[in-house]
Amino acid sequence: MVDKESMFDAYDKELELIIDNGANPDDIVIMCHDDVEIMSDPEMFITVIRDAMKDKKVGIAGVAGTRKLPKSGIWWEGITGQNTIHGKHSGTVFHGPSIYETQTSYYGTPSNVVVVDGVFMVSTVGLLDKIDLKKPKTFSNGWHFYDLTYCLRAYENGNNNKVIPILIRHESGGEVDMGWEMNRRKFVHLFRLPVECPKA
Repeated sequence: MVDKESMFDAYDKELELIIDNGANPDDIVIMCHDDVEIMSDPEMFITVIRDAMKDKKVGIAGVAGTRKLPKSGIWWEGITGQNTIHGKHSGTVFHGPSIYETQTSYYGTPSNVVVVDGVFMVSTVGLLDKIDLKKPKTFSNGWHFYDLTYCLRAYENGNNNKVIPILIRHESGGEVDMGWEMNRRKFVHLFRLPVECPKA
């Protein structure tokens, strides 16, 4: 989706479009950044996603996230360095401009989580239609905290979010700017934090 006002707008409009074109509620939807390279074997990639989404309790699956979202609303809080974890994080992501110039961010074993990072998310048409993909009215920026908002909407709907064992390379490292900070401040007032799910 090109020239949309926000990530919220792009995902919401795309969902409307695929529903209008006859998508079934169980159809699988992948939402990811445009600078992502899938490193998993194609057959394994499909198998892992299908296996995850067979569980009707799964809301949104991804490649990295946390079982505890702290009051700050920062899912990676508590991580120091590329390979250091503090017990609640999950997943693996390669970062770098090419396959030969990557750093591995290892967060922990794949598991049920509260939220996944928006770099790569998987869900179903039915779940996304149920949780509402529109931007919260209090958000001033449309490019940040869409991922955590969707995940907590799914979680509050009674779904488990999940980190799955798919390997990707993300060319950029993400951007924490004033727009990110403004949305973070609104986000922490939108949901009751901290939120934690049991390890599974």
